[in-house]
Amino acid sequence: MLVKQIANALDLIEYFGRAKRPMSMPEIAQAFNWPRSSTFNIVETLVERGYLFEPSRRGEYYPTMSLAALSSEIGAASPLPAGTHELLRELTAKTGETICITGPVGVNVVMLDVSEPNTEIRYSTAIGVRLRVELSAAGFATLAQYPVAERDALLRKIDYAPLPDTPLMDAGKVIAEIEAGRGRGWFEIHTLSDPGVMGMAVPLPMNGRRLALALGGPRPRVQPKVKTCGKALQDGAARLIKMAA
Repeated sequence: MLVKQIANALDLIEYFGRAKRPMSMPEIAQAFNWPRSSTFNIVETLVERGYLFEPSRRGEYYPTMSLAALSSEIGAASPLPAGTHELLRELTAKTGETICITGPVGVNVVMLDVSEPNTEIRYSTAIGVRLRVELSAAGFATLAQYPVAERDALLRKIDYAPLPDTPLMDAGKVIAEIEAGRGRGWFEIHTLSDPGVMGMAVPLPMNGRRLALALGGPRPRVQPKVKTCGKALQDGAARLIKMAA
């Protein structure tokens, strides 16, 4: 269930991140089509909590460094081992594709860390982006770590709604994909919910968490090197697990 007030506050913070400049209440209200009263309540709440301030006397607001400090504290306590992002960058350089670590959130997997190649055409994503568990290689790699009863219970919660250019999945097809992935040594899907994209992933069990190490890229570019990419993911996962031990 989406809590609207929380979603609005997060939308505003993300909007500041894109705009990178102070904004007035009327400008904020217009950007989101919010009533003036709602805009005032959200802004004033964030001001009172120390997350927004007025950098001038013109009635404009901007985030304080509290968000950056809090983010740093959270990052310092991250369950991902030190050196994780550097290893992802190494895998990106080796494969030429986007590499990410995902974790389960309900019937989705969420990006926890991402490394993209410096190429014009690439699979582009970001930390916090969610993928449907039944429509992503990372989802298959995650489900493969569940006991059968727990996996099947989660599969029953999924709304197998179709997406454009994506085959309609069901629990039986997901289980078949998982078994196929076990046989080849990695999991893959040829849409990743985006036409023309191929995704690959391997399980990444670390510190009791069911994570996945995944790769995404243009299908014509990934397919010819799928075995090389699969081996790179396997080796990378083994190194990450060792780093976390």
